[in-house]
Amino acid sequence: QRLSEERPGDATERADYSEDDSDEALPPCVTSNDAAATVADATGKKQNLEEDKMEKGTIKVSVLYPNAAGKVFDIDYYCNKHVPMVAGLLGDAIVGATVEKGLGGGAPGSPAAYVCMGNLYFSSMESFQNSFGPNAAAIMADLPNFCQVEPVMQISEVMI
Repeated sequence: QRLSEERPGDATERADYSEDDSDEALPPCVTSNDAAATVADATGKKQNLEEDKMEKGTIKVSVLYPNAAGKVFDIDYYCNKHVPMVAGLLGDAIVGATVEKGLGGGAPGSPAAYVCMGNLYFSSMESFQNSFGPNAAAIMADLPNFCQVEPVMQISEVMI
């Protein structure tokens, strides 16, 4: 199923990320109900924001939104409405979350392959399946509110 229809009245609230607007400030994002998020700084040293929960064996669910010419992605809606809705539906099953805005590709000046990537972390595959499965329809029904592209989903196991 392709998500290509724009709802009337949404055009002014959405940003078209098919052109370079990497200077645009990313709106503040809400992550998963105070879940811990561990990030690595430029030196590779882990920074604990709460406590380290993205350890080896953690399940990472990534949703990648392709950067398609002429398509729009409303990152403000994604960060401030969709992500908190997903966090509310999945609850304590989420042990961490991040949202990343694509800025560029591998070659200088090339566009990012993905306009946005959302990542959710779970303690086990069972925890992900038990929380996501019953809520999948509600989560998927919200997609047309912020994007016109079909997202790519990947489930991974954190190794380091």
